[in-house]
Amino acid sequence: MSVVERLLKLIQDMTVLYEDFAKFQEEKRVVLTFLQSDRLEEIARREQPFALKVRGFDQRRKALTKELGFGDVTLGTVVSEIKFANDAEELAVKEGYAKLREAVSRFADVIGKNAEMAGKYVECFTEEYGETLGSGSGKNIDVIS
Repeated sequence: MSVVERLLKLIQDMTVLYEDFAKFQEEKRVVLTFLQSDRLEEIARREQPFALKVRGFDQRRKALTKELGFGDVTLGTVVSEIKFANDAEELAVKEGYAKLREAVSRFADVIGKNAEMAGKYVECFTEEYGETLGSGSGKNIDVIS
């Protein structure tokens, strides 16, 4: 498999992961919305493999971008600067990357809504019990690093 084929495969695999992760986050939102405490532990347990897969994909990306001679750069940089063997190869990679960006955007939107909901719960808790959970708690969460 050529390095560009591996790049395309990485992009496709990451797209599936982020689509699945977004669906999972939507399920998590239901659990949070209805405070289904009996399912919170299950949700937390199911969330960990997603995070591990994201790390694994990042390691694959770093190795692949270095192999392509780009060093440690983003996939966007590689897609915009790589020299393709032909138009079909370029089209496949660029279309795949566009789908990945869409999947990551959807994921970021869903996780942002979950974080917003969690913030509202914290506000309700502090109003109800007069407690503070630390200054700025939850305000600077970097969800896609």
